[in-house]
Amino acid sequence: MTGEQFEELIGELFGLDGYLVEYTPITGDQGIDLICKKGKESISIQCKRRKSNVGNGAVQEAYAGKLYWDTKDSIVVTNRYFTSSAISLAKALEVDLCDRDELSRMIDLVKEKWLESEKIIEIIVNSGYGALSARGADYEYYITLMMNLLKYKEHFPHRLIYIYNNLGLLHSRLENSTLAIAAYKEGIRTVAREEAGVLVNNLIVQYIQLRQYEEAKRLFNEYKEFNFDYLKENMFSL
Repeated sequence: MTGEQFEELIGELFGLDGYLVEYTPITGDQGIDLICKKGKESISIQCKRRKSNVGNGAVQEAYAGKLYWDTKDSIVVTNRYFTSSAISLAKALEVDLCDRDELSRMIDLVKEKWLESEKIIEIIVNSGYGALSARGADYEYYITLMMNLLKYKEHFPHRLIYIYNNLGLLHSRLENSTLAIAAYKEGIRTVAREEAGVLVNNLIVQYIQLRQYEEAKRLFNEYKEFNFDYLKENMFSL
C-alpha cells in the first residue's frame, strides 16, 4: 500500500464514521494530510505509512499542523507503532496517536460500513497487487490483508478473482509454492468458470516451474476454452 493509498483508506474510514473529509494539497500541507469535521469536532490528521515505528518528527508536525489548519484536535495515524519518545511528546502536546492496533479497532467499529465501500475494497485489493512491483515490500503483511478480506468475501464477489490472484502471486514471491497453489485452487473453485482464466493460467505456470507437467497438462486440457496455446508451445510438450 502506497502512502497515497493509506491516506485514502484513512479518509474513507473517517468518512464512513460520519466525518466530512477534506484532503489537503500535496504541497504546503504543513504535514497534515486530512481535515475531518463532524459537528463541533475538527481534526487534522497526519497519515504515516511506514516500515518502521514512527518517531518525534511526526508528532511535532501534527502539532504544528493543528495550529496552521486551526483544528480542535490532531491525530497521527500509522500502520506501525510509535517510539516511546513520540508517545511522551504526544502526551505533552496533546496530540492523539493511532497505531496499527488502534487502527484495527477503528476498522472493526465501522466494519459493516466499510464492507460495503467499493473504494476501501479497491484500495486494499490494489495495494496487494502493487506490492508485487514495490522494492522491499512486506509480502507477509499483504498476504494477511488479502486473507482478512476473504473472511467477508460474500460482500464483494466481483473482487475475489483479484484477491486470490494476489494471494497466489504473493506466496509465489515468498517461494511458498504449496500455499500459492492452494490459493489458485481455492480461487478457481470459488469464482465462476468463465472468470477463472488468470487463476488457471498462473496455476499452470506454477506447476511448470515445479516440473509437475502432468498436472499442468491436465489443467491445460480441462480449460481449453481459455486458449493457453502459448504455454504449450513455449514451456512444455503436450
